[in-house]
Amino acid sequence: MRKLFLTIIIVAACVLSAACQQQGGAGNDDGAGGGSAAAVSGDELNISVISFNTINPLLTHNESVSQALNLVHDGLFEIDSSGEVQAAIAESYSWDESRSAVAISLKDGVKWHDGRDLSAADVKFTVELIKSMPESPYYIFASSIKAVQENGDRGIDIEFVKPGTEQIENLFFPIVPKHKLSGLSKEQLMLDKNNMTGCGMYEISEFNKRKK
Repeated sequence: MRKLFLTIIIVAACVLSAACQQQGGAGNDDGAGGGSAAAVSGDELNISVISFNTINPLLTHNESVSQALNLVHDGLFEIDSSGEVQAAIAESYSWDESRSAVAISLKDGVKWHDGRDLSAADVKFTVELIKSMPESPYYIFASSIKAVQENGDRGIDIEFVKPGTEQIENLFFPIVPKHKLSGLSKEQLMLDKNNMTGCGMYEISEFNKRKK
């Protein structure tokens, strides 16, 4: 059997104004958070992976590919090494009285690697896309979401099927660009050329596939 090899060269890019300084932790109801050092613009990583089917971060089940793409794509939140929820592209969040819905504010200045602004429309699109794809490794997490609504360009309101503040931990899936993926078929979503743009600290500068 011929094996498919993937080589990705990803280069650090300051795609978020705050990313060139420090990343803030997830804001709680008071908007407080911590921080971690950002990558230096121009850093380069060369990653090789054997046997994969797609670099779409919502569809790949290859752990090595997924880990590489975590450098390219950010979610609303992330779970740190101590198990604490930290902000990625979310600035702050607050719960309603029933603890079944959360209002999230996105960080200002977050951009896709092609220069377009990331907005609440991208978040809503991502959630609805995952919910339409049971084969996605993130489907089980998105299925806990009952409804998602945009609240301006930087606000997103998410209602969960069941109440509980632990639901915030389900919002770690990568956000993908609506302007790149909207209207594509399942087959087109799998194509590498449609999945080169992220909003993370690193961007893909070179992508090669070869068979051996």
